Amino acid sequence: MVLSMYINKESEQPFGDDDLNFLIALADEVRLALENFFLREELLRHERLASIGKTIAALSHYIKNILLIAEGATAAIEKAIEDKDFSKIENSWEILKANNERLTDLIQNLLHYAKAKPSVLTNGNIIVMVRQLARSVQPKLAKKPDKTYLESG
Repeated sequence: MVLSMYINKESEQPFGDDDLNFLIALADEVRLALENFFLREELLRHERLASIGKTIAALSHYIKNILLIAEGATAAIEKAIEDKDFSKIENSWEILKANNERLTDLIQNLLHYAKAKPSVLTNGNIIVMVRQLARSVQPKLAKKPDKTYLESG
């Protein structure tokens, strides 16, 4: 990473060693801050990609299960037609219908999730929200050696 700085001094005196040391320290701090920013951005991108991968894997597994059940019900219907056993056809048909509903629900949920939703701002009491949050994490915090307190005021 290359950092370029333009320095202008109002006085006629040349820059001294203190000025140079200060500018070097300042440039180094800016470089570190920028480097940390870019590293955090990269980490977030990797975490998002990992999350997407896990979601796709879970969806694939769920869809595979639906398809396997549908294949089994279809094979059972074909066998029941061959055997002219209509009671087995009814049972397998119910399984197929239920599977179709599961698949339809999944697709509708995915479509609903993918729709852009406008943000809705509401008035709220931040103190109440913080207290609710504190109460919800208090059991976890109680197990830790360092103590966290929420004071009302």
